[in-house]
Amino acid sequence: MQFKLSPLMAALAVAASAAFVPAVAQAQLSFNIGVVSLYKSSGNDQDDKQQDPATAKNFRPALQGGVDYSFGNGFYVGNWNSTGKFGGGDGVEIDLYAGYGGEITKGLSYDLNLATYIYPGAVDGYDGTEFATTLTYGMFSAKYVYGFS
Repeated sequence: MQFKLSPLMAALAVAASAAFVPAVAQAQLSFNIGVVSLYKSSGNDQDDKQQDPATAKNFRPALQGGVDYSFGNGFYVGNWNSTGKFGGGDGVEIDLYAGYGGEITKGLSYDLNLATYIYPGAVDGYDGTEFATTLTYGMFSAKYVYGFS
């Protein structure tokens, strides 16, 4: 007998498991949830549009949420999820990430991050992993992203 876990249940299991991470000095667990009218990332629609551009809707609501765990020493892990239509898949995006960040001098900070994006059931080419590094000074930031797939 084969056990199959739905993508949404898998994402919820990952998010819930963070609650059992051992406590570390200054550690912090945080949650987020939201409903959006159109899921965008870097200015681009992230939810497949209908086939005919003339009838494509700009209102495609999505339920989004995640959990983050900061170890208090610069290291963090997290999970973020969104509903939507992604490459004919199961209707969910699962993001898993980990990173390290800190302050170099007052006002100058950095972040190193590795993230993987999973679209269960989607056509080939949707899943991916990327490394990102960000340098921030006040309200200005520079970010470099390298995609592995």
